[in-house]
Amino acid sequence: MKKFISRVLICAMLISVLPKTNFADEEKVKSEAVKKEETAKNEKTEKNAEKKETKVDKKEEAKTEKKVEKPIATSPIKPRATEDRYSVTFSFVSGTEGKDLPAEVLGLKPADKTNVEPGTNIDLPKPANVDVAGGTWYFLKWTAKIGQATIDLGDSIQVDNQDLEIVGHWRFEENPPLEKHTVFYVFESGTEGKDLPQEVMDKKPADNPNALNGSPVQIFNIEDVEVPDGTWKLEGWYREVEGERKLIDSEVMVEDEDITVYGVWKFTEKAKKYNVEFSFYSVTKGKELPDEIKAKLLANKTNVLKGTVIALPTYEDVKVEGGKWIFEGWLLETEFGYIDVKKEVVVNNGNLFLAGPWRFEADKKPQPPKPLKPQKPKVQKGRMLPKTNVESAFSYVILALAGIGGAYIAKKKDEE
Repeated sequence: MKKFISRVLICAMLISVLPKTNFADEEKVKSEAVKKEETAKNEKTEKNAEKKETKVDKKEEAKTEKKVEKPIATSPIKPRATEDRYSVTFSFVSGTEGKDLPAEVLGLKPADKTNVEPGTNIDLPKPANVDVAGGTWYFLKWTAKIGQATIDLGDSIQVDNQDLEIVGHWRFEENPPLEKHTVFYVFESGTEGKDLPQEVMDKKPADNPNALNGSPVQIFNIEDVEVPDGTWKLEGWYREVEGERKLIDSEVMVEDEDITVYGVWKFTEKAKKYNVEFSFYSVTKGKELPDEIKAKLLANKTNVLKGTVIALPTYEDVKVEGGKWIFEGWLLETEFGYIDVKKEVVVNNGNLFLAGPWRFEADKKPQPPKPLKPQKPKVQKGRMLPKTNVESAFSYVILALAGIGGAYIAKKKDEE
């Protein structure tokens, strides 16, 4: 018991000796300790980072110093240290000695670009082949000078801290020589009985001995040729196909042999022109045509084309003092004399002379009846009655009957 009490007293003394501290204070102390520990760790981490950055900066400075120590070479492309925009230019060059690029190729060059931001991708198209006379231009590649080196480019290039001069290279290849043939030109008359005059033959194209195989035959359009008696017109060009002449109405190609084309000409006779003259005349002896009739005369015609139909008028009677004039129709003069023509006449292979005759017919004057003369009666011997002309009249009747009978007999004979 004494031991237990002594132990309690010792504990009480210890408790009285220890400083007075509660649990809240203990937690506070612990928290502050943790904070101090974390702060120390952060400071250590920052110091380590600063040391690493310092090392990197020193390495970069060392590299920069080494670059500066090297001599700076001059370059046509000047790097821009302070600007952030660049230009891209394009050009074409011929890779075939002695052959300049034609306009058809130069027209394919892309447009230049300005104010291009760094990192921009520039697409590089591949132009198609260009066919020209004698051959073909082929695009080879794009190149650009990057720094001091010229490099081949692919389908694109990225702008990176310098201007770009991009060059397109072309190569020319000549066409292989083609086989040559001759194209013959021949003129022929397509009008029976008419030969081609020299004026037409002078228009014939020259033969072509250098027509390339597979090339089209050149067909010429030739103007009409005027000659004194008419006009020659090129009807068309023909060729022989399986022994038969056929009109060339589409493109004809030179195919592995010489070829002959025929120009056929047709003649058109010039329309002939003639004169037509008109006249009036009187058929009544001693009577001149009056002015009223002369005024009706048709005007003469000149330069009348062959085949022209000339209408011929008719005229009514013209009344004048003492009678009237009657138109008797138109007469046409020919090598065989005058012939009657009605209503119209056709101009044909010669000048025409037409005459219109007029006849004068006088007015009939009324005449008074003549008085009958009395006849003296005659007495014949042996007759008691006076003569009354009965006998004379009877003789006239006999004569008339005889005449009629004779005419009837003659008619019967004619019918037989």
